[in-house]
Amino acid sequence: MSLLLSGLLLASSSLAADRREPVGAVLDVSRASTMADGKSLPIELFEYLYDQQRIKVAEEGKLVLSLSANRTDYVIQGPALVRVGTSQLIFESGKAFSSKARPDVVVSALLAGPRTQGAVRLRASRGVLPTSGSVVTSNRPVLSWPALTGQSDYELRIADGNGDAEQVYRVSATRWQPDEKQALAWGHAYRWRVKAAETEAVGVSGNFTVISDSERDQLAQLLPAGSASFAERVVYAKTLEHLGARDEAKTVWQALSAERPDNSVLKEYLKANP
Repeated sequence: MSLLLSGLLLASSSLAADRREPVGAVLDVSRASTMADGKSLPIELFEYLYDQQRIKVAEEGKLVLSLSANRTDYVIQGPALVRVGTSQLIFESGKAFSSKARPDVVVSALLAGPRTQGAVRLRASRGVLPTSGSVVTSNRPVLSWPALTGQSDYELRIADGNGDAEQVYRVSATRWQPDEKQALAWGHAYRWRVKAAETEAVGVSGNFTVISDSERDQLAQLLPAGSASFAERVVYAKTLEHLGARDEAKTVWQALSAERPDNSVLKEYLKANP
C-alpha cells in the first residue's frame, strides 16, 4: 500500500490495534458503536473497519463508511444494525439511506498506511508555497515566497526535472502563476528558485510535482460541490493527501475542523501536521 496518506486513523477502541487487513473506513459518524463480546465500543471518525464487525447505529445516529472491495460509500441512518463483510454490508436491521461508487484512487487513499514527512517540513523554507517536495493539482500553480528586504523585483527560475531548458522570469511581486502559454506539464517534477533581481544575493527555492493527467481526471470526479457533505469532503482531503498534495489537503482539513471544533481526531491531526 502507498505510504503517502498521513496517519489519520486514530481510533480509540481496541479495533485500532487489530492487525487484520482492514476492509473499509469510517468517513463520518455520530452515535454508532461496535458490538463485540457483549460490549459496546464507540466508533471514531476515520476508524478502520474489519470483516465481520457488527455495528449498531442508534436512533437519530449516522454512519458513513467506505468499503474497499466494491469501492462504495454507504450512508446509514439509525436505528440500524450492520455486519461488515469483505465485499458487502449485511443489514440485520435498517438499510442504507444511500450509496455511491468511488474511483480506485479513493480506495488507496482511505486504506493507505501512515505517511512521514517531518524531514521534508524541516527542510522547507518558511513562507514558500508550494511546500517543498509536495504535489500540486493544477498545471498553473501559484508560487509564492516571502518578501526580500528592500526588494520589489525578483528573478524566478523554474526548471522541468525531465531535462527541459530552465525558464527565467522577471516578477514584480512575491507570487507568480504561469499563464496559459506557460502552463506546466502534467506529471512532471519542477525545481524553482527566486532571488532579488540583478543581484547575486541568495534567495529561496523549492520543488514540486504536478499530478498526472489521469490523477487530475479522478480528482475532478471527487471535487466537492458547494452542498457537499462532510464525508464527501473527507474523501477529497484524504485523496489529496494520498496524491501528495498536502498544502491543498491542509486547507480542506482546516475547514472541516472549524466546522467540528470539538472533534478530537481532527484536532490531533492538525496538531501533528502544522
